[in-house]
Parts: sequence; structure tokens; C-alpha cells
Amino acid sequence: MASVRMTGELGQRIYEKAMDAFHVSNPHPEPNTEFQQLVKTAVENSPTQIFLREMRHIGIERGLDKESHISRRHASSILPRIRNDDITSITLHGACYTNSGAAYDANIDVSLITPITDYLNGGAYGYIHLYIDELDPEHIPTITDLFHKLVAARKTRSDNEDRYRLSIKDLVNRCTTLKQLLEVWPAAENLVPASKIQQMHTKVTRVQRAKQIKEEVNFDATAANQVILTAKMLGG
Repeated sequence: MASVRMTGELGQRIYEKAMDAFHVSNPHPEPNTEFQQLVKTAVENSPTQIFLREMRHIGIERGLDKESHISRRHASSILPRIRNDDITSITLHGACYTNSGAAYDANIDVSLITPITDYLNGGAYGYIHLYIDELDPEHIPTITDLFHKLVAARKTRSDNEDRYRLSIKDLVNRCTTLKQLLEVWPAAENLVPASKIQQMHTKVTRVQRAKQIKEEVNFDATAANQVILTAKMLGG
């Protein structure tokens, strides 16, 4: 069996393949269908949206949507404005706590199954930022619970990924040959290029190994022999 050195290039290739395998087997936790629908409903029925819809309705009833009530300076209606773009994603913010009790702001991007088409005011580009306490009070407890569970799941995955990454890097750096790596972690064979596995399993005789070394170091035996012979003749 030939010895295959664990070069920096080979180690990096194995590391990258190992991380790809982790990402496939541990998908990033995302909001489920229940969470997505609850958030959409809670946004549409939030106190702010209800108020703005009422004000818009009252304004239209009073004729404030007519051209005579358009602001000349801003060239826009004085009524709450329906956004031109649909809301397809909401960045939801909420307070979370560490094990020590310290509070921090966490956020989750919630893609909507169906967009909100009549959102009043807000930013642009198809998404908005909202805090959980801005939503419909009826849905806040359930959304808060789902939010915290998802944040915790993402934290667990992140911690597991960090431990896995460090263990792979440490193992690859400590092994000097491919054979050593596979003795410690046999399943790593799935991460190694087939050519390296084939090279490792190639039987190498002493004569072949000597020839290989000579070629690798570009050793010129004739020139070296001449140096030794000349030195000997000169009494060296």
C-alpha cells in the first residue's frame, strides 16, 4: 500500500466535502407553514394596519383622495398609501435571552406563502421589518413561542456546526497521511478523491519506491557519483 501524504490541498478538499455533508444533513431551520400563515394574518390584523385602513376609508368617504387634496410639495395623497409592491417577506424581530438571562434582539426572515397585496405605508422592495409586539395581540403568544423555538433550533445547529468544523480541521491537521485519517475516521473515504484512494491502495515495491523518490527529488545519481569519486581521489 502506497503512502499518500496529507497535503494542505488534500486536507482542504476533505474539509470542504465534510462541511458540504454537514449542510446537507443539517438543513438550516426555517419557519414552517403554520408560522408563515400566522405571521401574515397577524400583520394584516395588526393595530397599525387596522388604524391605517380605517383612516383611509374615512378619508375616501370625505373625498380626501380627490386631486384638490393632493399635496403639491410632496405630490402624494394625504391618505395612508397602499404600497405598489406586494409584501413577500417579513423580517420579524423579537427579544430573546441567553442562559445567563441577558436580553438580545433576534430576527427571523419569514417568507410568505401568499403575499400581502394591500399593505399600507412602510418601506419598499417587497419586505418589511416588524417587532412581534407590533402584531395582532391575539396571535402574539403563539408567534412568540414559535419564534423562540426557531431561534433556539438555529442556535443549536450553529453550535453543532462550530464543533463539527473544529473537529474536522483538527483531525485533518493532525494526520500526516491519508491512511492515518482513514484509520481514525473510516467514513472519510467518501470525502476523498477517488484518485487518492486508488493511489493509496496501489502496491509499491521497494524498487518502485526508490524510483519514485528519485523522480520526486529530481536526483541525478551520475552527477552525485562524480562528486563523491572526485572528492575521494583528492583525499576527501
